[in-house]
Amino acid sequence: MNKKVLIIGGVAAGCKAAARSKRLDAEAEVTILEKGGIVSYGGCGLPYFISDVIKDEKELMSTAIGVVRDASYFKNVKGVTVHINTCAEEIDRQKKVVKAVHVATGERKEFPYDKLILAVGGEPVIPPIEGVQLRGIYTLRTIEDGFKIKTRVAEKSVRKAVIVGSGLIGMEMAEAFYHRGIDVTVVEMLDWIYPAVLDKDMGLLAARYVSQKGIHVYTGEKVLRCEGSKDGLIQRVITDKRELKSRACHRGDPGHSGE
Repeated sequence: MNKKVLIIGGVAAGCKAAARSKRLDAEAEVTILEKGGIVSYGGCGLPYFISDVIKDEKELMSTAIGVVRDASYFKNVKGVTVHINTCAEEIDRQKKVVKAVHVATGERKEFPYDKLILAVGGEPVIPPIEGVQLRGIYTLRTIEDGFKIKTRVAEKSVRKAVIVGSGLIGMEMAEAFYHRGIDVTVVEMLDWIYPAVLDKDMGLLAARYVSQKGIHVYTGEKVLRCEGSKDGLIQRVITDKRELKSRACHRGDPGHSGE
């Protein structure tokens, strides 16, 4: 009997694991469960999709020659079965079965496995800030998040954006908003930007360069709370040093944005 390899998560890591599994064992029955409607896209390209450098979301999920890596592609080219809009809810390790539900129809199904790979990705870091659930505050992790932010920006109603956190994704989002003509402010609790990848001297140089481009950078500053209108729309970001009037807010790293 052919070995059954089941993978939960169908973005970059899950699809790479599926392709690798087939290379190691061409006879293996490899299946991917993805709760979203799109698989195998480049999450790192989402800020460039939002900035409109990447015009079409299909560019995020295409091969070098422009073939879209969808469920049909994986079935026909890789020999991998993909179930989109299918959310894994329970793992029965004794029976070696994953219980899942189709997010649109509610249909439930069990998927047996011999080997199980979890490729569900991380979760955005949401600081414990008062008012963080107001409308107009976004995280950026999935392509669905990217659609929401890009749609809001396209409505021309976003004039100012506050980025909480200056890691790689935070600064990429600052650049994305900047290129869309939005007034951008970055608030970083530590003393320099890119604190996880640069030392202080390099971080200060990077902050100077970004500031010269017109992006406001406040380091050594902590966001205390977010305040909104009566209808729950973000209006102000309050730090321990100032009040920032905002028309969109991007929360933290890996991926927050707001208006």
